[in-house]
Parts: sequence; structure tokens; C-alpha cells
Amino acid sequence: MKGIVALFLPGLHTTGKHDHAQYLRNKLLDNGYKVMIFSSFTDLFNKDAINEGERSIYELYDKIDMKAAVIYPELIKDDDVCNEIAGYCQKRRIPVFSMEHDINGAYNIYYDYERSFNKIVDHIIEKHNAKDICLISGIKGNSFSDAREAAYRDSLEEHGLKFDENNVYYGDFWTDPAKRAAHQIISDRNGRLPDAVVCANDTMAIAAALVFQEHGYVIPDDVIVTGFDGIDRAGIFSPSITTAQPDYKTASDYICSKIIAAEKGAPFTPESKVFGCQLCKGQSCGCRNIKKNAAGSVYFNLDEMITWQQTYRLHNDHMMLRCMDGRGIESLLESVSQNFAEVVYMPSELYLDPTFFGYTDTKGSGKVLAIQTLGNNTLSMPFTPLEEGRLCSDEILEKSDSLIFVPVHCLERVYGYAVFDYEPKNVVGAWRIYDFITHLNILLASVEATTQLNETIEQLGVLYIHDQLTELLNRRGFYRELRRVVDRAEKEGKGLMIVSGDLNGLKYINDNFGHNEGDYAISATAKILSDAVGDKGICARFGGDEYMIAMLDDETHDSFEARVYTAVDKLNLKNNKPYDICVSLGCENATVEEARTNVQEVMKLADDKMFAKKIKSRHHR
Repeated sequence: MKGIVALFLPGLHTTGKHDHAQYLRNKLLDNGYKVMIFSSFTDLFNKDAINEGERSIYELYDKIDMKAAVIYPELIKDDDVCNEIAGYCQKRRIPVFSMEHDINGAYNIYYDYERSFNKIVDHIIEKHNAKDICLISGIKGNSFSDAREAAYRDSLEEHGLKFDENNVYYGDFWTDPAKRAAHQIISDRNGRLPDAVVCANDTMAIAAALVFQEHGYVIPDDVIVTGFDGIDRAGIFSPSITTAQPDYKTASDYICSKIIAAEKGAPFTPESKVFGCQLCKGQSCGCRNIKKNAAGSVYFNLDEMITWQQTYRLHNDHMMLRCMDGRGIESLLESVSQNFAEVVYMPSELYLDPTFFGYTDTKGSGKVLAIQTLGNNTLSMPFTPLEEGRLCSDEILEKSDSLIFVPVHCLERVYGYAVFDYEPKNVVGAWRIYDFITHLNILLASVEATTQLNETIEQLGVLYIHDQLTELLNRRGFYRELRRVVDRAEKEGKGLMIVSGDLNGLKYINDNFGHNEGDYAISATAKILSDAVGDKGICARFGGDEYMIAMLDDETHDSFEARVYTAVDKLNLKNNKPYDICVSLGCENATVEEARTNVQEVMKLADDKMFAKKIKSRHHR
């Protein structure tokens, strides 16, 4: 492999400029390169949350060692994205090719659409002797419409035919307006159609042909209809539409030659290059015979395609229903992995950022390989980190010559991306990918929401049973956790010691030194008591200056109290505060049975002992 050439091309799940990508892919593969296509499902025109997530796929450009980049700015309607990719490449002397849009420092590729439109009009005049010709243009005043109107006028005048502005109609480059224009032609001419109707794109040509056919006219016997752009639909329509397609082959040859030259050390000399278009003769002008039952064949193929699409959608819908049960990410991925084989059935990988789903360890690039499908429907779910600077595994690179990368996200929250073996011409395959990823995005968003909800519930649960200032258990938490201490004591054949504690002189500290100092004294006392209990039991703050402990009776009352008082004395010496922290303690033993049936009485006995000591304290309130 000589290296990787990256194509930045959106919307491959819709009909578009797949032919150029296919020609270019094939040419690059023939010359030993691998192709990576980075494709969003939208064109990024709107600056909204959806497109923020879609845009993420174009941010992967710096993760690959690419030999060249081909950008489609006319389709990626975000100049910042295109310029950022181009700038990155130019700093590293990586050849950049921009399709039909100027990018400074790039090889800018254009097609001569106007002259090509002349070719279509010339063809129906010279080859088919058409003299009365109407034009269905695009949007009135649009530069593309104006250019094709000018080409139409020039061709008429070159052949001695009069231009009549009344023969120009506007279909806005779309189906419904074009149908209205076709109806208007029929109406204006009282049912007697012109020799030909030339349309500024294939979509309008198909729409006009449908209207004429609905009125009983036969194409091309009653009227010739031509299009422009060379989209796939023009070829499968019956009759197939005569159109013109940009010379993608020659343009692809040029791009590949420049990449090879750069590899050999040739100087990087960006330029603008214009290529022509090729006339694609179809049945709608009479150059190709219309096969019998052609419409039936088209219908059968479309019906079969729709049936398969419905099958894929059914699989995806079932995947969603199967997984909408609040399951975690690993369980979800185990279920989703089945659909990689059932729907996508091509080498593929899914990379996710696990932090969205409750994981914190993101070694490597922050993405983990969540699902992998490699031949013979072999599935694995390693959930292992991706090495820094890598976008996919060596295994899928070995199996696939061209890969497509698509974003996985919910609005602006980017979960990761998916990688599939892919041929640009495979529009149906791209639609399968789109539908699968759309369902997956919804499921991942559900898992993320469930993860966040569970984390919130857990946090609320912690807050519910803990004191915010000291982080000890509160009264509610003490009674909830007491059962665990009692069960442990029973298991170890021991009794329990209940300790009531009180911070003496808290009011004096608050009144004379402020509540911040009072909070410090409460927290410091809490830490001393908690450290004294250790893993032998639980410690809780019961009120403002009151504490309660339940622990195994592994030591005497005097021993425990001595440890606490020693820790308090050390803290007072270390703090050098204008006040001393002083604690009163009362201890009482209890059997397991007493702790289970009459713990309140045991706690009262411990309280009584504590208050007796507190009265003797010089800090007694």
C-alpha cells in the first residue's frame, strides 16, 4: 500500500456525486492507494446541534497519515470545515483537491457545464432535427439557471433558430415546480407539444416526462425530453433520460497523476483545472431503443429494492425494540452486534467514547472498539482502547481497500464513529448504513440518559443518607446501615458497642469566632470519631453537635474513649486555635438481639452516660 487518500464527501446515502467518488476510488486502488471517505449525513448548512454532531466526522483528518485530500465544498456547506482540513494539509505539503469551489492553495477542479449544455441542445437539433424547443430552467435569476439559459440561446442562434423567451419555463431544479412547468407547456400550446423540452437538470426532466406520459404522450415519438447532471435516476427511468455527465474519469486521472507526482517529489503547484462533460445518450431522445417491458423491469427492480429496504428497516426497528429496556452499554452492544451482520453484512467497526456510558478509563485516544465484524459474520466485542493516532484496526484495513467513516452522535454529544467497507456507487448500502446508524444513535442516547439517571439516583441516594458538612451518615443513614453492622457482629460471634458523642462548647465557638469556625470544629470532630471507628462500624452525625456510633465491641469503653481524647488533644496542640475542641462520649454495650429489637433503649443509655460527662465538662452549655 502506497498510503491513504482521504475523501471528505457528505450525503452518500442520497443520490449525488457518487460517480466521481467511484471513478476516483477505482483509479486510486489501481495505483496502490487505500481510500478513506469521511461522510456526514447532512451538508452542515444549518448551524444547529444536529450538524455540530455531524461535523465531528470531519475532525478526524489529523488521525491519519494521508497522502492527499479531496474535499467537496459544494456539498459540505461549511467553509470553516473545508478550510481547516485544507490548511492542515497545506502546512504538511499534502496535496489538496477542491471540487467545484476555490480553496486557496489547492488544486481546484471545475466542470464546463455551460458548454456541455450546448452539446445537448446541439445534439437534438443536429441529430434529431428538432426546431421547436422549450427550456425548463431552474430558479429564475439563479447563476446556474442563467448560464444554462445562455447556452440554450447560443445553440439556437448558432443553428439559425429564433430564441423566444415565452419558450422558457422555470422548474426551480425540483420535482413539483417542474411538473407545474410541464403542465403549463401543455396548456400554453393547447396540447400540441414542441419537438423537444430540454431541462436544466435530470430531476426536472424526469418530472416533465412523467407529466407528458400521464397525458398520453409518448417519449420520444411525441416529444423529446432531455436532462442534465447525469444522476443515477436518469439512467433507470423509463425511458432513460438523455443527459450530460461531468467527465469524472478524466478528472480522476488528473487527481491521481498529481498525487503520484507528489509522491515522487514533484513540486507542489496548485492550479485551477476545468474539465468537460460527456453526452450520455438515452432513450428519451431516440438514440437508444426502448426495450419492451422496460417499465416492468424498472418496476421490478424498484420493488425489490423497496422490499429489501423494508427488511433492513424491520431489523433495525426490532433492534431498537429489543434494546429499549434500560440496559447498560455492554448489554446493548452485545444485542446491537447481531444487526451488524444482519443489516450491514460488510466488514465494519464501531468506536465509542465510553465516558458517556459510565466508564472513566479512556486509555489511548479516548475511543474504544465496541463492535467489530470481519468476514463470515464473525462478531466480537473487545471494548478495548484504540491506540493514539489510529482510526481503525489493522484487521479491517487488511480486508478493505476503501472505507467510509460516519459520525455516531445525539445532537452535539459525539459518541464516536463507525467504519464500514464501502464502494461510493453503492447507494443502497449507504442507505442501510444511514438507517442503522440512526437507530443506533437513538439507542445510545437512551443508554446515556439511563446512565445519567442512574448516576443521579445514586448521588441522590448518597445525599439522602449522608450529612453534607461532615460526609458522615446522617440519622436516616445510621438506621439504614445499622442492620449491616448487626449482621456482621452476628456472623463474627461478637456484640456491639453503641457510642453517643457530643461536641462541647459549639455555641461558644459560633458566638465568639463565627460559624465557619463552628463548622470546622464539627467536621474535625467527625473525622476524629470516624477514624477511631475505622472499618469496625459506622459513625453518624445525628444533629448539630451530636454523633452516634455503632461498632463491634472489640475493645473496652475506656480504650475507645482514650483513643478519641488523645486524638482531640493532638489536634488542639497542632491547630493552635483560640479555643479547644472538646468531646464528651458515652458508651454502652449491646447484644445482637438487643441491637435488633431495642436499639433505641441502648442508645438512650449511651446518651445518659455522655450527658453525665458533659455536665462535668468546663464547656457544658
